[in-house]
This record gives sequence, structure tokens and C-alpha cells, in this order.
Amino acid sequence: MLRRIRALVGLGLVTVGALLALAGPAGAQQIVDAGKEGDGSGGLAFVLMVVSGVLLFFAIPLRTYHNVFFRLKAVLLIAAALNAWVFHNGGMYRRLAEWDNAAVTPRAAKLAGAFSLALWVAIIFSGRMIAYNWFDCDKPEPAVIDLLAGCVR
Repeated sequence: MLRRIRALVGLGLVTVGALLALAGPAGAQQIVDAGKEGDGSGGLAFVLMVVSGVLLFFAIPLRTYHNVFFRLKAVLLIAAALNAWVFHNGGMYRRLAEWDNAAVTPRAAKLAGAFSLALWVAIIFSGRMIAYNWFDCDKPEPAVIDLLAGCVR
């Protein structure tokens, strides 16, 4: 299983690298510049994401609320938001112009990026697992699962 996950992540990274290589240095720089400027679509995408998530939650609220994977996803989303906030407000982003042209990306920026990627992989995984509710409050589960799912017996 872990081998397949590594292969998929590697394939994704190779694909992104190939696309950037095809774009050439000028094309890659345009992609970077577009990310810096932003066109405001990120805010719209965030609003659509929140609205669709709330609608999905209210489709089956009790089952979703007691789902261990839903709770894990909520915690991971908060961690991802904190990571982004620290990156943008902790000084790294303010020095972007300095390290954008540097030969080596600063270690803190690499760690923030790696942490962000790991969090989003975990968020996607836990989001996909919400549909498979293995730990249900209707059946007896170990005490730790009852605690994580918020089941009261």
C-alpha cells in the first residue's frame, strides 16, 4: 500500500516537473508570477469549498459528526490553516523576494512546503475515508474508538 502511495506521489511530482520543463524557464516564471499576483479566484474557490462541505455535512449530520475520519479531517484542516498562516505571517513570505532568486531555498520554506503537502495528502485521504464509516456508534467498539468518535454508551 505504501509503495503504491509513493508511486502515485512520485508520478504526480514527475508530471508537474515535466509540465514545467515543457513550459521552459519563461513559462515556469509566468506560473510563479501568476501565483504571486493572484486573481482572486482563490477566495471564490474557498467559499465554494466551504459551502459544499457544509451541505455534505448536513446531508447526514449525526453520522458525519461521529465519523472518526471526519474529525481527523477537521483537525488536519485546522493544522493546514495554521501552517499557511505561519508561512504568510511568520516572516518567510515577507522575504520571498530574497529567496526567490537564491540558489538554495531556505530550510524553513522547504519544511513549510513539505508539511503542507503531507497535511493535504492526509486531508484528502481522510476525506475519502469519511464514506467508509467503519467505526459506528450503533455497534460496540473499543473504548478509544468510542472516545474519538464521540460515542456515548
